[in-house]
Amino acid sequence: MFEDSNARWIRRRSRSWKTPTIPPRPIELWRLRGATNDVRGLAIETSFGYALGVELDTELVLLFLQPSVERLVAYADRLEAALIGHGWRPIDEDRAGRESA
Repeated sequence: MFEDSNARWIRRRSRSWKTPTIPPRPIELWRLRGATNDVRGLAIETSFGYALGVELDTELVLLFLQPSVERLVAYADRLEAALIGHGWRPIDEDRAGRESA
């Protein structure tokens, strides 16, 4: 009898667990080229709201949680302007594709 009630509890508990979900893909807001690496600004949807991710040479190095898309975009614009002011250059996607072809 003890095993039956324990088994029922485990089955009931396992049904209430959420199945893992696939996280949404980040949206690239901008991409800049430095002397040796590229940096990307990414918009990422989280359970909190949104996050601005900063990726340096394919490695996520910073994640700034933001409560709204508007604040995320404003923060991303200020960060992009600051990086350009420090010598990073915007990468034009069309030109980048032609250069590698």
